[in-house]
Amino acid sequence: MKTRSPIGRHALPLALATVASATQAQHLHLNVGAASLAEGSNLAFINGPALDIRSGWFLPMPFQTHGLHNGLYRGGSLTFTALPASPDFGGPAPGHAQWGARIVAQVESLQGPQSGELAFWDSDGIAEDTEPKFRIPVGATHGSWRFNLSEGDGSPGSDPYGHIHGRYFTTTTQGLYVLGLKAIDISTSGPGGGPWHAPSSVIQLYLQAGTTLDYIPSPEGLAPGTAVVRFAMEKGRSYALLTSSGIEPTGWRVMGGPYVGNGAVQTNVVGRPAAAAAFYRLLAQ
Repeated sequence: MKTRSPIGRHALPLALATVASATQAQHLHLNVGAASLAEGSNLAFINGPALDIRSGWFLPMPFQTHGLHNGLYRGGSLTFTALPASPDFGGPAPGHAQWGARIVAQVESLQGPQSGELAFWDSDGIAEDTEPKFRIPVGATHGSWRFNLSEGDGSPGSDPYGHIHGRYFTTTTQGLYVLGLKAIDISTSGPGGGPWHAPSSVIQLYLQAGTTLDYIPSPEGLAPGTAVVRFAMEKGRSYALLTSSGIEPTGWRVMGGPYVGNGAVQTNVVGRPAAAAAFYRLLAQ
């Protein structure tokens, strides 16, 4: 199925391929530990560089046609973990946080399509929640929405470990989202009755609901008269980027591709047309 949506002053409608696929839905982990065991050291997303937006990686959120999340776009192939310190949980893992740390993830920001909203569905690892724990509107900044990473209570000597399955992000609106998160130690078992660790820096993750095409008319850092066309490519699929001066069935030409899906976000710099409008179409197979 193909739909159209506005993409800016110089390029009015754009055609989108919206066929969802689960070919990229591999089970991945975002691991939280610490820079060191020293008091006041920062928490850290240990494998963050492989998953943040600079890597191009994205979490696919295919459309659901049955079950609890029927009618929603859902991403559930990423598990947030707190690295174990003890052999009881497979540790000690390199980069684990201090014994007694109790780690949570906090949503800091959300970028995405206008009027979009992201919901987080929690789980205790056995039973999944039937209602979202919280909802985050696009445009949110300095957020305070939290979910636990550590499974312990943060008592002195407890393992900071946590590895909880069955958690999901969902949205009703297709598009490419950028989710900002940081890790925080909320324990009170550190010296002085406070936490062992300072918060991590913010990590930003791409989440792709459905298959869409983004047009950014005035990207920061690029020369005047240029624009960016951006789309996420699932593994196992191929893509071509087309352009035309009108929406008629004929007159479309290939301006990029075919691209082989590599599980990353593809960014193309294009010239902004002198004409009043240009149209772009993403073909996905």
